[in-house]
Amino acid sequence: MIHDEDDLDRQLVMLAQDDSEPSDMLRARTLTASLAALEQPVQTGSRPALPSAARSIGRLAPDAPPDPADTTRRGARRNADQPSWRRAARSLVVMTRGQSLRYGAVAAVVCVLMLGGLAIWPGGTDSGSSTVLWWTGPPAAWAGELDAALGEAIASGVTCRQHMLIVHADGSSHEAHTSATFYSSSDAFRRDIYDGDVLRETQWYTPDGEDTIQTSVRFDTGSFTVLRHSGSYGQQNPMERLRFYVRLLPKADRQLGPETIAGHECVGFEVRASQYGNNPDTWIDRIWFDANTRLPVRLEQSGRPLTGDDSATVTTICDQFDSDAILPADTFARTIPSGFIEADADDLDG
Repeated sequence: MIHDEDDLDRQLVMLAQDDSEPSDMLRARTLTASLAALEQPVQTGSRPALPSAARSIGRLAPDAPPDPADTTRRGARRNADQPSWRRAARSLVVMTRGQSLRYGAVAAVVCVLMLGGLAIWPGGTDSGSSTVLWWTGPPAAWAGELDAALGEAIASGVTCRQHMLIVHADGSSHEAHTSATFYSSSDAFRRDIYDGDVLRETQWYTPDGEDTIQTSVRFDTGSFTVLRHSGSYGQQNPMERLRFYVRLLPKADRQLGPETIAGHECVGFEVRASQYGNNPDTWIDRIWFDANTRLPVRLEQSGRPLTGDDSATVTTICDQFDSDAILPADTFARTIPSGFIEADADDLDG
């Protein structure tokens, strides 16, 4: 229990001198105690303890506090780069700089600290890395970081690979024969589908007003089809699919990592497909991002049924993301080879 300002100072100083990053529960207890001390004047009518409490909490966040007036993207990123409990402390320091605070604001601060994601995501500091632990913030802040990075990447063009694992009832798995390479931009994407190393089909998805035109060219049958889809048809595009998942971060079932994947230091999250539709809980999606660039590294969609085999499931994987790829000008230009006929390949096979 906090008896006076000196007692509050002693407890917070002990926490600030601890070399290890405080646990979520300890952060919550300490900040709650601090706020209780700030509320004491409301209960007792005594002199406000705000300056001392603010200075004490400030010891937990000795760097310069964020500037609330800095609404630039750089400012937003600097603020978001801080763990949530530090941002909360710094916000309190800024609020109390004037040596006074409306008592009603104390309740608002309590709500922000207790409901703003303080203990939702685990904290932690990797003393051996210079990486800013931006993913320890509230889910909404984390989602904002990722969505901004994805938006920039899509605008300049991204490529990735998609392949599938067939998972059997005994846990064994093997790679499917078919794979694909995706080329994504801000308003169009292309999918090249391979059987082994042989290009079987190219699909272009290009906007047409509010709709999307899908042009598919089958090189194995010498045919093509043109289909119109209502809306953006974005779920077929891995980059748009990733943005969809990022918006689900507040519903994520657990955080993943940090872990090294394909040479990248990654963090990620896992979400059940039942969180976004009438899907089984056994459909699990895992999304990994580079901890330094915030760009995607791996997307897994597991547990989906395998057509024609009830004892096996399919895991679809997108990886080998390249946001530095230089896409040729004709990447999204629909090209139908001379002599190809407009027909569904399945009809020709029959």
